[in-house]
Amino acid sequence: MRIEERWQDVTIFNVAFATTKRASIERLVILKNAPSDADVEAMIYKHLPNVVAVHHVDEWGTGLSLKESIDMSKELTMIGMEVAG
Repeated sequence: MRIEERWQDVTIFNVAFATTKRASIERLVILKNAPSDADVEAMIYKHLPNVVAVHHVDEWGTGLSLKESIDMSKELTMIGMEVAG
């Protein structure tokens, strides 16, 4: 089995921004493909409500994410782990 069958490449960004309710929020944002820092900033303004400023967008590196078609509850059950919920 090839890695590409179950996993996809992602890019990890550290983002700090301010909203109308909080002066500073810092989060990791994980995205498919590899958008530019400017594209990530535009996405923050477009998709997060009440953002008034983006302080910084730093690319941390790349990672792997399970593809959406994988049912993790079945995977965890197969290896003997309990699934909450």
